[in-house]
Amino acid sequence: MILTYSHTHILTYSHTHILTEDMNFYTDFRYFRTVDSGQKAAGEIDNHHGNLIFGVSKNNHKLSAGYIHNSGDTEMPYLSGGETATYMDSWSTDFLNKNEKAYTVRYDYNLKDYIPGLKFMTRFTRGHDINLDHISGLENKKLKKDLNGHSKT
Repeated sequence: MILTYSHTHILTYSHTHILTEDMNFYTDFRYFRTVDSGQKAAGEIDNHHGNLIFGVSKNNHKLSAGYIHNSGDTEMPYLSGGETATYMDSWSTDFLNKNEKAYTVRYDYNLKDYIPGLKFMTRFTRGHDINLDHISGLENKKLKKDLNGHSKT
């Protein structure tokens, strides 16, 4: 049994500013600093992860844009099959790799006036500086995806 311990320090800030009766501006900032401790049986852990989201909502519409930044010597650790507390926990991929950066634009529509509880969401996210050195066979290769989502190296 290999046990590795890490310490994660978290700083978060979110705020909603009411502009008018039916319009809001919001921000969401999250910073994670993760370092290893204990025996380091799984190797070094050294990661900074931050994300910043700005958005505006009016009635049932919401438009947001954000930036994600990773730095340090390793990717952000998390349990396989688990979720992180980052803004990306609702995204289709994790964007947690070593030195990875990503930009996103997202649109939400709340159908509460028609079907309570039903929401629609679409987004575009682009990542770059993706480092996959921790995956055997992909060292120093860039991973690209075509429009159908198929991976190419």
